[in-house]
Amino acid sequence: MSFSSPAEPDGDPTGHKRQQLLHYTRTHLVPHRSVSAVVAVGSVAAGLARADSDIDATIFMEPIDLHVAPAEAIWRPRDNTYHSIFSAQPDLDDGIQLDFTRLDLATWRKAEHHWPEHTRAALADGWVAFDRTGEVSALLAERTSMSEQQRRQILDEVLVAAAGLLRQDSVHIWAVLGAAEAFDRLQTAYEELVRGVFAYNRKWQPWRGRALRSLSRLSYLPPALGDDLEGAVRSAGDGLTAYRARSEQLELVLDQLVG
Repeated sequence: MSFSSPAEPDGDPTGHKRQQLLHYTRTHLVPHRSVSAVVAVGSVAAGLARADSDIDATIFMEPIDLHVAPAEAIWRPRDNTYHSIFSAQPDLDDGIQLDFTRLDLATWRKAEHHWPEHTRAALADGWVAFDRTGEVSALLAERTSMSEQQRRQILDEVLVAAAGLLRQDSVHIWAVLGAAEAFDRLQTAYEELVRGVFAYNRKWQPWRGRALRSLSRLSYLPPALGDDLEGAVRSAGDGLTAYRARSEQLELVLDQLVG
């Protein structure tokens, strides 16, 4: 049975959140033999937690028992009660917001079971708070690493998709499809390129709404992306000029990713 033992420097929100998760795990999860492992993800795993951050974690169970822990709740330690995350009770200031993903280990260890990219990304950077036998840590190391074959497959998919969206006359696309669809195509191309940049760095793409922070920390970014990340993320206006500027920037990102 293995627990992590994080340091808790004064004023360190991440260390404090990890201690809270460890306390909850010891008192509420470990007594249940079905709980195999608890893995923190998100800001608590990345060392970026704030004082008001919730605690995101994945609980591997065998057999799975959804009554062991809530999917999402505010837990108040002083009286060991759970409350809705939408509660406006003023006396919940000392509560801890928990956001748990509960997974069936028997299913997730199967070789044929599909692990979505965003799940691989989260767990690859996870912080293992508890692992009863060590099996889950080994499973994560195996299933969250990206092989060269997987990397090349993603890059091939991305380059084909992005080229199909960007290697066309932008003025013609604007005239034929109209502004809304033209901008939608650019956003799709951006998302494909981001997936490719993660794969280039041998990383899985996180949830799209959470990718930007991880993107900025990658060891390699195409210069056209790294030098003007905001320009790639959004257009500077809603007219043809803004559309063409972002289209040209994304096409340059594609060229640099290919090269």
